[in-house]
Amino acid sequence: MFDRISPSYDRLNRLLSLGFDLSWRRKILKYLPNSKTLTLIDLATGSGDQIFALASKHPFGSIQGFDLSEKMLFLALEKAKKKEIPASFQLGSALAIPTDDETADIVTLSFGIRNMTDRKKCLREIHRILKKDGSAYILDFSTPKNPLLKKLHNFYLTTMLPFLGGLLSKDRKSYEYLGSSIQAFPSPTAFATEIEESGFSEIKIIPIQFGIVTLYALKK
Repeated sequence: MFDRISPSYDRLNRLLSLGFDLSWRRKILKYLPNSKTLTLIDLATGSGDQIFALASKHPFGSIQGFDLSEKMLFLALEKAKKKEIPASFQLGSALAIPTDDETADIVTLSFGIRNMTDRKKCLREIHRILKKDGSAYILDFSTPKNPLLKKLHNFYLTTMLPFLGGLLSKDRKSYEYLGSSIQAFPSPTAFATEIEESGFSEIKIIPIQFGIVTLYALKK
């Protein structure tokens, strides 16, 4: 699916989020440790937007992105060259991350945990590759608690998102999936329980934009 929509992916992300998606990704900057030697691994990296949102503002010792979509990784590599950010990208599943135990200071996973066939396995893998005292940041969509906002949000997901996404990408089914995956995702408190069961000692739930997006800041 992500190979299919890769040509219009970045443009549609900007449009369908009304330009907010990059600012959501930059929220992680506030919680990063103050060090210039951190090892960053970004999972389900897609076209690399999460890496670029952080690396343009914060220096890292090394940066690596993993994804299962070759076409998305090609986009990420091209963007890294243009932005002159020394990041490496390779094929890799977040359910079986191709790296050793305790290799990362920071792990990020943005707008990808919903797509995992086994969320708990993904969370255990993140815990495995983090160093002691390492941090993980998971960013994803959520449902606002305010009744009016919730109603508008659901209308957007079920009607506007498939229409606009399908019109511009010529792949309506992919954007129908996007909306349904957001609606099916657990509430922040329910997801936090899954995170806790995966071994993390500290979990912060940070709502963004009235709860349309939630950031989960985790500590090993």
